[in-house]
Amino acid sequence: MNFLTNLLVAKPLSIFGIACIFFVGYLIVRNFSHQHSAKYLGLTAILWLLYALWEFLVQLKSPNANIRIDLLIIWPVIFILTLISMLLLFFKSEK
Repeated sequence: MNFLTNLLVAKPLSIFGIACIFFVGYLIVRNFSHQHSAKYLGLTAILWLLYALWEFLVQLKSPNANIRIDLLIIWPVIFILTLISMLLLFFKSEK
């Protein structure tokens, strides 16, 4: 957990990098195969981008914020969606 805290809290550029990785993954998947999985990767990229913008605003408005209650909501949502999008990418359903 300490690794995630050091990587994500108060580091909007790191979060933006993660959003870019998911966006590139979205473009690759959309162009080559699983159309259904691509929209979840795109949604995940958008959520990571929104989280990067949020962290930027938090750093801009209150750089000394010690207690971050907002992360109790943001992190579970974004990590669950990330996990779901990765699982859908690797375990696609055949119709």
